[in-house]
Amino acid sequence: MLYRIYYGDRRTANRGTQRPVPGIAERGERLLMGDVVVIGAGIIGLSCAYSLRRRGLDVTVVERETPGVGASWGNTGWITRGLSTPLPGPDVRRASIGWLVRRSGPLTIRPWRDLRIPSWLWRFWGKCNERDYAAGLSALAALNERTGELFDALETDGMALGLERRGVLVACRTGARLERVRGDLEVAVADPDADVSVLGREAVRETEPALRDVVGGVLIESDRHLRPETWGGSLLADLQSAGVQTEFGEEILELEREGCRVTGVVGRRNRWPSDLVVLAAGAWSGRLARRMGFALPVLAGKGYSMTVAGPRLSVRRPVYLSEAKIAVSPYPGTLRLSGTMEISGFDLGIDRRRLARMQSAADSFLPGWSRGRECDAWAGLRPITPDGLPVIGRAPGLDNAYVATGHGMLGMTLAPATGEVLATMIEGGRTIDKALERLDPVRFN
Repeated sequence: MLYRIYYGDRRTANRGTQRPVPGIAERGERLLMGDVVVIGAGIIGLSCAYSLRRRGLDVTVVERETPGVGASWGNTGWITRGLSTPLPGPDVRRASIGWLVRRSGPLTIRPWRDLRIPSWLWRFWGKCNERDYAAGLSALAALNERTGELFDALETDGMALGLERRGVLVACRTGARLERVRGDLEVAVADPDADVSVLGREAVRETEPALRDVVGGVLIESDRHLRPETWGGSLLADLQSAGVQTEFGEEILELEREGCRVTGVVGRRNRWPSDLVVLAAGAWSGRLARRMGFALPVLAGKGYSMTVAGPRLSVRRPVYLSEAKIAVSPYPGTLRLSGTMEISGFDLGIDRRRLARMQSAADSFLPGWSRGRECDAWAGLRPITPDGLPVIGRAPGLDNAYVATGHGMLGMTLAPATGEVLATMIEGGRTIDKALERLDPVRFN
C-alpha cells in the first residue's frame, strides 16, 4: 500500500469563521489581572486561552510550531466520555513487558531512545492495578462531567465545530473485553439518562454491517466526533478576532523568575512580561517544567493515523476496535483510522512496519477499509503521564504559573473542560471538585 506521509508539526491549520469572543463582566475576587502567556497552541492551550479570554484577561499564545497541529491535528476527533480511561490498565503491565522486545502490539517502548523512559516506565507499571485504575476513572469522569454542555455552548456561540452526533460503537471480540468495557462505562458515564446499550453479536452486525468476527459491543449514542483540524482552525480564528495575541514559530528559551513568581517568558526572538503563565506545551511540557523548577514526567507518545480519501467501505459511525485499540472515524468523503502508542522520545519518523500492522489489524475487523483513491499517513506526539491522567493545576513552588497538559489520547474530549477548570482555579484559587485534586501537578513533586 502506498502512503503520503505527513508529520505532526509540518502542516498549516485551516481557519474557520471569525467571531468576537465576549468578555465576562463579573470576575472572581482572586482573578489575576494583567498579561497572561499561554505556552502551547494545541487544542488544550487554545481552549485554556479561550476560557481565560472570556473572563476578560489579556492573553498571548506562544507556540514553537504551527498552531493546532502536533497531536491536535491527525487524530480521529472523538468527544467521548465513555472511553475516557487511564492508559495504565490492570492488564497492561504484563503485556507491555512483552512489547518491550517486539513491535507487534499496540504499545511500543524503546527505552534507549530517551533517558527518562526507564523511570517513567517503572512508575507506569506501578499504576497498572485495579485500585489506581478505578481512581483514575473517577477523576476523568469528574473532569468530563460538563463536556457535553461545554461543546453545546461552543456551538451556540457560533463556533464552527462540525460536530457529528452518530455515537460511538465499541466492538469486542471476547466476552472478557466486553465486560471490561461495560464496567468502565458505569464509572465514566455515571448518568442514569445516558444512552448506552450493550449489544450481542447480531445486534452489532445490524448496527454496523461492515464489522466482522465480533462477539458483541457497546453503543454509546451520546458520544460525538468532529474533524480535529477544522475545530482547531475555528478556535484559533475566534481567539485572534477576540484580540488574543498569537506568536508562532517561537521557541521558549527561558522563564524569568523573581522568588515564587514568573515575571517573563523569553523566546528566541521576543520576550513577554507575564502576570500569569499557563504551561500547555503538550509533549514538550516536561522540558519547560524543569526550567520553571518543578518535575513533570510527561513523555512523547507517538500515535499514527491513516486517512483514506474516497473510501469504498461505508462505516455508519465511529467504531472502536477494542482488542486492536484502533479508532475509526467516518467523515464526508474520507475515513480515518488512528491507533498505536510508541514511546521512543521526540521522534516523528513514521515506521512503515507499524502502519502495515495497523492496517492488518483493522482489516481483520473491517475488511477492505483501506481501499480508496489515496491514503495519507500521519504521526503526532501525544503528551502522556505515568498514571495516564492529565496534569491540571498550579505549578508547584510558583504563585502565578499553572499547568494544563498530559491528556494523552483524550485531548479533544477534555479540552473545553480543561480550559474551564483551569480558569475557575485561577478565579477562585482552588479546584472545583475534590476528585480533580488527583490531577494536581503536586502529585509528581
